Amino acid sequence: LFRKLYLAEAKKNGKSRLFIKENHLYRHLPFLMSAFPECRVVYLVRDPRDMALSWKRARELRGDVARASRIWLEDQQEGLRVLGQLRTVNRIARVRYEELVDQPTATLTTLCSDLDISFEPGMLDFHLADGVKKHAHATQSWSNVSQPVMSGNHGKWRNQLSEDELTTIEWRCGKLMDILGYDRALPEVNESDGMAALQRITPLERNTKAEYSEVSQEEQDQRARAAAHRTALGNRPPRF
Repeated sequence: LFRKLYLAEAKKNGKSRLFIKENHLYRHLPFLMSAFPECRVVYLVRDPRDMALSWKRARELRGDVARASRIWLEDQQEGLRVLGQLRTVNRIARVRYEELVDQPTATLTTLCSDLDISFEPGMLDFHLADGVKKHAHATQSWSNVSQPVMSGNHGKWRNQLSEDELTTIEWRCGKLMDILGYDRALPEVNESDGMAALQRITPLERNTKAEYSEVSQEEQDQRARAAAHRTALGNRPPRF
């Protein structure tokens, strides 16, 4: 079913390859590797401090830095596990967000080589496509896709996170930051200080942000339907 749907979309647009963005790919990887043995994986990682700040500022996402740092940690633990499994068979390529936005041509050239496709300069003109412009207006989360690559779009955490937020992130994520090449701003945070910072920011976490009222009713309804579908699927008993 997935193959038929996606290949029909590709044919309609005159394309021979599909690139699908999925934030939690590792949850579905056994199915994908079985159903699509030719598939390749791109593992994109971003500085957890910028990721947490972006999450905090996103009006449609529940929670703030405490939730975001936990999700980043879980995602990278699973991402590194998949990297270890697939790297030896050349099925996965790792990309750092910061290198992608600061050196897009060089980074994409390397990535395309890893995926056995040819880099084309026109790849950087994605924001000019009519379809992209249309989707950019669908939700605030996608608004930046109608802009060129935003060089230097990182490091904003330095003056926009509180001391407790920064402490929480580096306490939770520090070891994986080291592995992934992100320098810490603080000396290694001990368990006591990390837990204390987390306990101070947790009561401030917003389950629903006041800014969510600015989201169109159409998008709110769409998100509610998607959440209901995910819940229904999650509650179905497994079939063997």
